Amino acid sequence: MSSGSNDKPKPADAAPEADQAEPAPGNKRVIRDAEGVIVGARSAGPKILGVIDLKSSSKAKAKAKSKRTPAKGGGRGSGRKREVKIAPADEQPKGRASARKAREVRSSRRMPGRRAARRGKPSSAGTAEMSAEKKRVRVDEAISIGELAKQMGVKAPKVIRVVWGMGIRNATVNATIDVETAELVAAEFGYRVEDVSFDEAELLDAEDGEAEVGELRAPVIAVMGHVDHGKTTLLDRLRGAEVAAGEAGGITQHVGAYRVRTSAGPVVFVDTPGHAAFTAMRERGAQLTDIAVLVVAADDGVMPTTVEALRHALAAEVPILVAVNKCDLPAADVAKVERQLMEHGVLSETHGGETPIVQISAKTGAGLDELLDQLAIRAELLELRASAEGRATGLVLESRIDRGRGVISTLLVQGGTLSRGDVIVAGESSGRVSALMPLGDVGDDEPDAAADKPKKKSKAKAKAKAKAKKPKKAMTTVQSTGPSTVVEISGLDDPPPVGIAFNAVEDDKAAKQLVTHRREQRRRREGARSGAPSFADRLAAERRAELPTMALVLRADVQGSLEAVEQVIAEIRSEKVHTKIISTGVGEITEGDIKLATTARQAGHNVVPAILGFGVKAGAKVTGLADADAIPIRCAKVIYELGDQLEALMIDQLEPSYVEHPLGKAEVRKLFPTSSGHVCGCRVLDGKISRNAGIRVLREGELVASTKLASLRIVDRDVKEVGTDQECGILLAEHGDIREGDVLQAFELEAIPPSL
Repeated sequence: MSSGSNDKPKPADAAPEADQAEPAPGNKRVIRDAEGVIVGARSAGPKILGVIDLKSSSKAKAKAKSKRTPAKGGGRGSGRKREVKIAPADEQPKGRASARKAREVRSSRRMPGRRAARRGKPSSAGTAEMSAEKKRVRVDEAISIGELAKQMGVKAPKVIRVVWGMGIRNATVNATIDVETAELVAAEFGYRVEDVSFDEAELLDAEDGEAEVGELRAPVIAVMGHVDHGKTTLLDRLRGAEVAAGEAGGITQHVGAYRVRTSAGPVVFVDTPGHAAFTAMRERGAQLTDIAVLVVAADDGVMPTTVEALRHALAAEVPILVAVNKCDLPAADVAKVERQLMEHGVLSETHGGETPIVQISAKTGAGLDELLDQLAIRAELLELRASAEGRATGLVLESRIDRGRGVISTLLVQGGTLSRGDVIVAGESSGRVSALMPLGDVGDDEPDAAADKPKKKSKAKAKAKAKAKKPKKAMTTVQSTGPSTVVEISGLDDPPPVGIAFNAVEDDKAAKQLVTHRREQRRRREGARSGAPSFADRLAAERRAELPTMALVLRADVQGSLEAVEQVIAEIRSEKVHTKIISTGVGEITEGDIKLATTARQAGHNVVPAILGFGVKAGAKVTGLADADAIPIRCAKVIYELGDQLEALMIDQLEPSYVEHPLGKAEVRKLFPTSSGHVCGCRVLDGKISRNAGIRVLREGELVASTKLASLRIVDRDVKEVGTDQECGILLAEHGDIREGDVLQAFELEAIPPSL
């Protein structure tokens, strides 16, 4: 807009009259003078102070003229002036949106039943309504930070800041927090948490049964102690069996449970391994038992495993009975055992304590009647009861995979009745019981005659089979079993972990819901534990990546032994070789294990896969595949032998260190050129020169070359070594610039095996 003289604002014609006139009463849109005569109309728009004409350029005029179409009678826009109207700043005209809003407000005022839409902050009533209805977060046992922020309508970084303030470092948007933590975080933003987690009690039997309700049941007695103190031999004596003779290495390496009918009534014995690697088994044995029998050898005394078993029994708060075994040996010292037990807080009844100590001999059977009487007295004082009504509940003692029968699980029924065809759930494993095989005395349950009845076979086949081998004793099966019984069942889809509870449920649908829920729980727990790694974790991972890594595939005969193998591996620690378990399982070594180990090798140049088997073996085909892919397989039947084999594999990944031992010196007197090189005619100055020695060539005290001997001769015969002041001919493996007068220094390197 130009500022020339022609652009000065022109005063509006109606403006002076409008200022002097008064508006007419009752009509604010007209203007009257002092005599009441209407002299003008008041515009609804702003007051116009002046007008500025705009002069268009010649190019703009020509362009507008070419585009303009002729209109008769002065068409629209033909005489339009280009001008700017000047108005006060506080009286700017309203836009279309403002005008539309004003019309809506006026129309709403005319309609009493309609309220105008409001913008800005909601009223206090609306806020209270939202707080009661919408300010809540639904959490199913755990929730990710991102999902929590989404439900609250808050930015995720704000929620992460609050979580970090609570001490949970390295939390990310994908990190998972539990219900309690979510309640604290949501409270910071004015929200409350509603726990909508799955309730397992709705699908499980609600009638748990109190201790005072039900009939008297057989006591569960755990036999604990150090290895080779006679625990299994004691149980064999009570059962009339020979289990100890069949154990590898003469030591118990599996949990054994049996129901035995004694003179004091039926008793359930649980035999726990005594090796140091089976700590978890001993701990579970102390937790599930009613009475703990601590077996101590009279000639050996209290050992570390004995003390550990004693601590487990004290922690479980179960009555303890001490059986001092091997009292028939000449080296037996019962007084020494009592003194050692007193040092660990166990005082016998003869010394004013509460713990009975019975002297027995498992081999001869001496003292067993007194031991059974003491157990009967303790069981009678406890008044152990259990109800046989309702669905069965109990614990998983052991599980394994049988090639012919599938998954076999050993269960201790603690309450209710377990019948064939029941659907049970144990952890993330489920299935329908297809067979019940009692261990030990059958009790009051009748054997299943249909299952025990031998199948009809032809006489020829029966005779051939009788000649081939002795017929095995048919396994007894039952239709149902009650409390305080130990049974083997088949029908589960996967081997369940040992030590967990099992429950019989209504049908397959309920079992599927429980298993799905528990798997989701495990994934959430793993997600909550696996947060973003810290700088120290990343640094440690980088250091481990530089070390040789043993990628291990573990296979064991039963689930309990698998835990023991993992414990043995965890105890073998080294700063030179890192171990990592990539897969575990129960059953024989298969081709899938070989493929998994081969895949693990591709993770890095320093990753060495290996397969360890305890109580299992690999077939010929699997062994061939492992040899072709250079995958080492190590199997053992004794737990400590497997640990030694793993240490040997780890040592093989380390380079040995070498120590140099000087042998002697020889001076080069003459050089004889040959087709194989220069033969050095030498005289040994001191020490000796050996054929397998290393050689350094020294000239005037400085090192010229380092090589090995290719040939050592005296005249025309080869010799192994040459002594002091003897002359010989030496041919070096790498002959270079050798001169007369050089000194050949012989040495040998001794390889020192590496250690972890």
